[in-house]
Amino acid sequence: MELKEIILSILEKHRGRENAIKGHVLLYQINREIYPDHVGDRKMRETIEEKLPQVAFCTTAPGGYFLPLNIGEVNKTIESINSYIKGFAKRKKNLLTAYPDANQGVLPGCES
Repeated sequence: MELKEIILSILEKHRGRENAIKGHVLLYQINREIYPDHVGDRKMRETIEEKLPQVAFCTTAPGGYFLPLNIGEVNKTIESINSYIKGFAKRKKNLLTAYPDANQGVLPGCES
């Protein structure tokens, strides 16, 4: 069985936001109970992001990965993603304000 199929089989037991599984628990189940090769956190996340578009996640309690039960859970996940995007954009803007030469590849005081 491929990694994406294994992840999906575990997540079948985690339908709905209230039944989300924490990333480290999902990784443990993949490595200890099912998958023959060691899988790291990055590989698990990449597989979910690239090959399992139907998987949602929540960052607030209970937190973790889940298969949405309805469009409301999908929309809530999208809202959460949008919030993160806005936060990262603000951080980026602040850094570029503080370090206007950052896009040039050289920071003041760090010249070689």
